Amino acid sequence: MYSAQQQLMFSLRQHWDTAHQGSTPLTGAPSYRPSVSAFAALEGWWGTSYGDRELARALFNSARAADVANIVGHPTADAFADAFEAARDEAFYVFAQVPSVNTLNGFSFKATYLHRDIETLFARLPHFQNPTVLRYRVMETARVMLRILWGNMNGVWRSLYQKRSLLTTLLLGMMHNRLLKQYMNAGRPLYNQSGVAFTLLTFSYVPAQVWRDKQQNQPQGYAFDEARWYYFWRIFGSLLGLSAALIPHDHDEAEEMWYWFFANGECRGNPHDLTRTQPGFRQLNPALHNAFNASNRVQPDNWTALDLATFLPAWLVTQLRSTPRWFRYFRGQ
Repeated sequence: MYSAQQQLMFSLRQHWDTAHQGSTPLTGAPSYRPSVSAFAALEGWWGTSYGDRELARALFNSARAADVANIVGHPTADAFADAFEAARDEAFYVFAQVPSVNTLNGFSFKATYLHRDIETLFARLPHFQNPTVLRYRVMETARVMLRILWGNMNGVWRSLYQKRSLLTTLLLGMMHNRLLKQYMNAGRPLYNQSGVAFTLLTFSYVPAQVWRDKQQNQPQGYAFDEARWYYFWRIFGSLLGLSAALIPHDHDEAEEMWYWFFANGECRGNPHDLTRTQPGFRQLNPALHNAFNASNRVQPDNWTALDLATFLPAWLVTQLRSTPRWFRYFRGQ
């Protein structure tokens, strides 16, 4: 992307720095500046220049078009854009269902700390013992992911501009890199490929496995397109800067990677337990563990609740698009 759109990447860095430095610190936590406004601002950013299809075409017109085609698995920009849009819709459908919401809230967010580098990194942040900040971080992550999954196009913007999932994901990777890259532990960067890869597994492999388990008990429901689901995460991970070797192509590869993290000491706990009873949680930094548990009892602020509510129309549209699935579900097929 740097090769294809140098001006875009430079402007995106400036946008992040300006937006983050200008944001108001969270009440009672001066060390934490909310980030979501920087992502919301991308809705109509620079007119029609940086929609998903425009960026796909720029990538395929760059000097590294062959590499792009190899990564995305499609020979043309339009073929890639079509595949990515279908995958993004599938991911939104999966995330918007009750089993996924329960899994994310009850396991995935906290499970990221099972990775030794992520736990160490967050234990060094000045606000890591503040339940209000931890709860806000979870809600903010949800708000950013909803923008990515729905193309960052709410309200009137959707009828005017191309969707901006790719641009929003690029900003997410840039945000983490600029905020966290300075943290080290005995020469090992705490924000690294291993931690990012495991984090993605907690949001990709874990919900998919939960859905698989439910399919075994209720085969008439919980159907979803795993190929599209993992294709979304393949592109998402690539945009965050992950090595292709750390991005699974299907559920079998994701499962193998999940167990590898635990078997090789990158993560603690029991890889078989994808619930609140995960024994690794009891081995976390006590202050972080207690603060995160307390954060679950913190109610979202009014602006967060209102922002999340704005995605209700998107959820309804997605359910309408999935009418054939629900028809088969209620038919017991």
